[in-house]
Amino acid sequence: MPTISAMTRQSTMHYKVSPQGLNVNALSNRKGLANGVPNAYQTNRNDYNYIKAFFGGTDSFRDLMSDYSSTKRQFSNGYSATMTRLGKAADKLKTASRNAGASMAKAADNTKSAVYSLQNYAGHQTGLSDKEKQSVNGALSTLADFAEGYRGASDKVKKNARNAVRTVQSFLEQRTGVTETDIGKVDSALNDMRNQVKEPDEAAKDVEKSQESVSALRSFLNNYAGAGEPVLENAEAAVRFLQRVAGRAEGANASLNVLQAFAQNHTATDDETRKALTEAQRFVRETNPVNEETTKAANDALNDIEKLIGNRRAGIASGEETLNQALSSLEAVDALLARYDSATARAADAKEMKEALDIIQNSLGQSRAAFAPLQAVRDFTDEDGAARVQAKNENEEIVGAAQAFAIAHNAAVTFLRDNRDLSGRVSSLAGSFSDMRGQERAMGAAGITATADGALSVDAGRLSKALEEKPDAVRQALGEYGLAGRAERNVSLAERQEGQLFPAVSSMMGLAAGDTSRAMYSGRAVAAQMNYNNVGTLLNLYF
Repeated sequence: MPTISAMTRQSTMHYKVSPQGLNVNALSNRKGLANGVPNAYQTNRNDYNYIKAFFGGTDSFRDLMSDYSSTKRQFSNGYSATMTRLGKAADKLKTASRNAGASMAKAADNTKSAVYSLQNYAGHQTGLSDKEKQSVNGALSTLADFAEGYRGASDKVKKNARNAVRTVQSFLEQRTGVTETDIGKVDSALNDMRNQVKEPDEAAKDVEKSQESVSALRSFLNNYAGAGEPVLENAEAAVRFLQRVAGRAEGANASLNVLQAFAQNHTATDDETRKALTEAQRFVRETNPVNEETTKAANDALNDIEKLIGNRRAGIASGEETLNQALSSLEAVDALLARYDSATARAADAKEMKEALDIIQNSLGQSRAAFAPLQAVRDFTDEDGAARVQAKNENEEIVGAAQAFAIAHNAAVTFLRDNRDLSGRVSSLAGSFSDMRGQERAMGAAGITATADGALSVDAGRLSKALEEKPDAVRQALGEYGLAGRAERNVSLAERQEGQLFPAVSSMMGLAAGDTSRAMYSGRAVAAQMNYNNVGTLLNLYF
């Protein structure tokens, strides 16, 4: 975009007379007009024509006005876009900087609360040896100290905190008789067992539907070649239902294994819970007598029949031997369904089974509650813990916002500097945007530096380190009272002056600010008139 000075130089070449050397008021005086020309866009036609004459005619003057309008429009568009980008970048930086250190500070508070809970739990345990007390109390003290001074913690202190977590975890496992992994497995097993508990009516319906499903499959296999769409749909539905039955049987066996291991290893189990575990195991065995081999055989048979259904839909013929093998494999499905005979007989005991599961669930909940505070501590101390991951993401967002802000700020500084000769207001704004005095120390603490002309540079590594060690200083440097706030105030100032920055066309051509009478009757009127006459003489020589 040409600056106004570049435009006037171009005008000089076009018209042989520099517009800066003309004074339109003087021209008006020579015409005997009562008033000068206050604005080239708002004067009367005679004044325009008189001015045009000094530029060599209408076309030449029209070219000059076109150059002026084009330059003004380019400046206005560039100015508006630059300030809008900077305003948005400042807003994002201010918003992002508010999160500096927030995740870790919250995690530290959670850790302090969790350590207090664990200290309370340990204090209520009986039968502890002096060595056990010393070990767990020391570990908890280490964690409390780490949560208090985590920002300046060395690698050794961090390692000690992670070791303390393992010490507390071992202590909890000894006192509860179960690991955190066991808790998850038993919880899943209990949910699976609840699905096994059927009311008498529901159990009877399952038996009936299972028998109907096997009949549908036999009908399909016996009439494979002539099976139509209704038969195929019934066979597909039967396979899906029986696969769910087999899946429940398989899940029941797995749940039984988990409960048996839990009953053997959960040393802290009280008598009531131990009795409930025994009841639950007996119920599962009696209502689910199918072993893993029978379950696998049933699943294999159902998968083979499912493929035959697909072949029939595709019009692929199957030999008699294949169909007979499929029919024979349904015996494995019959063996699987035999479990429902005992399930129906035991359905009346469903209430007792549910009560037993509730007792086990309650005991499990107590163990889970003992471990719960440890998870908050682990999230805080582990390098890959939830708090660390969230803090890392927030820090990356802040660094990105700072870098984007620096680009937008530097663009604004460059734009104003390149156009500062347009007017005094633009020059003043350029100084305001490039003046970083008073910000150097705060910016330096955040890894941001400024050149002599106000251009910013962000050291991502230093800023990331500052976010970890002194987030308060980063918030101060970047936020509402730092770079972002300062930029917002500058943008607000710039927007208020936007319509007054570009000089009027009359100013470009040397029009005096005062009125004609003031120019004529001032003490310097004679000297000024001599200058006008000299200009007129020069014009006469040219034209």
